[in-house]
Amino acid sequence: MMKVAQFGPELLETFREAATRTIILPNMEHNAATAFTQRMNKLRVALLKEDHHYSPFAQRVSIRRKNHEDRTSTLTISAADHQFIDTLAAAGIRPPELPEEITADEGGGEDIADDSSGSASEDAIDDWIGKKTRSLP
Repeated sequence: MMKVAQFGPELLETFREAATRTIILPNMEHNAATAFTQRMNKLRVALLKEDHHYSPFAQRVSIRRKNHEDRTSTLTISAADHQFIDTLAAAGIRPPELPEEITADEGGGEDIADDSSGSASEDAIDDWIGKKTRSLP
């Protein structure tokens, strides 16, 4: 099994960025698109196995591929549920505001921050989820 340390930081950052915005990689040769997708999926597995703080980003992201006649591919990397967000928002469904201990502080640069590892503690997340689910009808 590969370890997270064997991957470039740019690949890690791709998962983090794609969790909140769509990234399009156009005109990649088929072989390069295949290799990139396989490498990202191997990184996803390594993040999960190591319980890395970027694992939630990787689990939330999907990579879609569109092949073109000229033997190139376009990869679209985005949140897995991205295609539903506008429809859900039109129906009045929006995610709740995350509490301060889970969200990033503006100066820290991390999307999920609170402890020294740059991720919220599992207890803080579980506590927040528990409060939200108890308030459901």
